[in-house]
Amino acid sequence: MSLVRTPTGKRLIDQATIDHSVQQIRDLINDPIRHAEFCAAMERETGKRMDPEESKRKLTGGKVRAEQTNRGWSLRMMAEMLMFFQQRFMGMRLLLMHANDAFFVTSDCPVAVHAPATRPLLPQGFQSLEMRFPLSREYCLAGTYSRGPTRLELDADQVRNLNGFLVRQADRFVYAPFNADYIQAELQKSSAKRITTPQDGVIRF
Repeated sequence: MSLVRTPTGKRLIDQATIDHSVQQIRDLINDPIRHAEFCAAMERETGKRMDPEESKRKLTGGKVRAEQTNRGWSLRMMAEMLMFFQQRFMGMRLLLMHANDAFFVTSDCPVAVHAPATRPLLPQGFQSLEMRFPLSREYCLAGTYSRGPTRLELDADQVRNLNGFLVRQADRFVYAPFNADYIQAELQKSSAKRITTPQDGVIRF
């Protein structure tokens, strides 16, 4: 739930839906036979004349802003994704990471999930971490598909590296039990990146 019920989780689900719908429209207008059948079906449904060529000119003549505004639909999809990720987590080997002489941070996007490591053999003592979820200032839950111990003791530098990763994936807020300049620096970098690469939802067919 901490993965899918966040603003980031909703945004990713909505965007995936928008991308799928846009691709369906592209496929339709690029297939003259299907497009003509669609226009004929719309004529029968609405009683209004719908010319395929005019319809295509309207769709390809400019830009549109795609939005997913049905909150109920988004919540249903988030619940369905929850079941999907539950299966993935149950297939992982879970372990605890303990912070020595440092503390973990968390954020409004606390769970990180990555594709499984593709290397069949990992160096001795190395584990790929496909999921990370800070539980408290001292413990962070991790999920992995590689072999290794069920508990890792992290020194201050390792905790800082993990915290930097957790800060970078935050949507808007980071929660830390301490003050550190590197947290603010990472937040500023993330904010600047979002400004230079805006996601405005404008699509051209």
